[in-house]
Amino acid sequence: MNFVKDDSQLGLSCVEQGWRYSSLDESAFLFDERAEFLARVDPHLAQLLPAASGAGSLSATLARLSQSTSPVAEADAASDGSTVVSLLLLGVRVDVRCAQRACADRIAAFYSACVVPPMSASPEVVVWCDWDDPGRYLFRSRPDDQEGVPLDGVEVQTLRSPRQPWTSTLPPIPALASWPFKDRFAALHAASVRTTAGEGVMIAGERSAGKSTSALLLSKRLGAEVLADETSLLHCRTTMVEPFPHAVGVWRDGRKVQVPITEVCDRIGRHAVSINRIVFLRRHDEAGPGTVRRISRADALRQLLPHHRDAGASIGDTMQTVLNLAARADSWAIEYSAHEELSDLVCGLVES
Repeated sequence: MNFVKDDSQLGLSCVEQGWRYSSLDESAFLFDERAEFLARVDPHLAQLLPAASGAGSLSATLARLSQSTSPVAEADAASDGSTVVSLLLLGVRVDVRCAQRACADRIAAFYSACVVPPMSASPEVVVWCDWDDPGRYLFRSRPDDQEGVPLDGVEVQTLRSPRQPWTSTLPPIPALASWPFKDRFAALHAASVRTTAGEGVMIAGERSAGKSTSALLLSKRLGAEVLADETSLLHCRTTMVEPFPHAVGVWRDGRKVQVPITEVCDRIGRHAVSINRIVFLRRHDEAGPGTVRRISRADALRQLLPHHRDAGASIGDTMQTVLNLAARADSWAIEYSAHEELSDLVCGLVES
């Protein structure tokens, strides 16, 4: 995985000062959250902002910079020796600053569809990690009894909070327990795709029921875009699923391994979609042909509830989100025994 060498000082300075920086076409814009001040600036002047760190409001800083004619420094490695992985996760710009290059490579591979150019915008969240290798708790929740205990070697800073140890049991990448993610999403252990007709399809089921397999089959056979293969994040109180693509679990040589989604899927969703249909998968041991049947909205709700995952939203918001989903989407159950049946059953249902 290749990274653009960049000291990322502009982005880090912005998050430290509570500023947002973004490039639109040939223009650069800065927004000061405290003063609610939006300014268009020359990109060359924007590169000088780190030297003005702590110098007051954005408007005052820009006034001083407008008098400067200093040349722009050439992009280089991060000044602290870290490797920066810039990601766009759930609509939020996140910079992960890794002390070890190997860790950065693994993070970039896990979120291969979310890596973005480092200087197209400043981060709203910065994560520092000094691990040699990204353990599971960078991406998955810790046990509940670890709440309040710092995750060793990991710190998080946002535009609205100082740099501090990560103490939530929720993963720091993305930092679902803090602004700007907190209270936005309800999570379900399910895959989601967007069909070529614009329909949102959610696929739920227990472990090894075939969620990832079904999502990839729909992409390969019907041209659907994969939004998520394991965890679907819905905007609270809506049926809208936000794209959250990451490494996919696929079966190789008799065991399930994680591979970058960009290696196994050419069609990855970039835009949120409303879920119109829910498919519940159940694989059983009894031999016999697979079945497809329509289920009631009440039954859909009962089957959805066990798939709830914590994503930083309140129980009330999460419950209302799941209720809305069950009430507004058509729900179906697929039961099968032979893995070879799954392709025709799922694709046939979605095509119908």
